[in-house]
Amino acid sequence: METKFELTEKDYRYLFENASDAMWVQDMEGNFLDGNRALEKLSGYTL
Repeated sequence: METKFELTEKDYRYLFENASDAMWVQDMEGNFLDGNRALEKLSGYTL
């Protein structure tokens, strides 16, 4: 039996923000777009 599991953007945002690992998003030019709370804690910068 296969169960279909779908995540919404809200679900992805929750996982991103609450991950214990530092995570960030950047564009193809290397510009910083977003980071999670763990990255704030690691870097000492407020995002």
